[in-house]
Amino acid sequence: MNAKTILIIDDNEVDRFLHEAVIYRAYPNVEVLQAFDGLHALEVLESAKPDVIFLDINMPNMNGIEFLKAYYAQKGSDMATIYMLTSLYQDCDRVEVAKYDAVKECLEKPLSPDMLAKII
Repeated sequence: MNAKTILIIDDNEVDRFLHEAVIYRAYPNVEVLQAFDGLHALEVLESAKPDVIFLDINMPNMNGIEFLKAYYAQKGSDMATIYMLTSLYQDCDRVEVAKYDAVKECLEKPLSPDMLAKII
């Protein structure tokens, strides 16, 4: 696996825990960072450069789309690979997400070992 650091951005603590467990089970040497919303993620990114970001769409304070806008403004082309995660697949605004070439795919929660194996 090429990814050394993964950032999970999700307001649901249980989802963050489950996603982290799936990642560590498959890749025990990867560093997993967590953020509870887009604003917190921007703070985490001040001192970290993840290779992959799993980004929830629906979050309070700053949702996934708002985070993408802010992240792109901040990082330009020096971006992590991003996978949008949602509990409701139809919530993934593919038109809006397509504006961001770092976003590779919209995935339905929860992150599973099979999903992880396909993308990392």
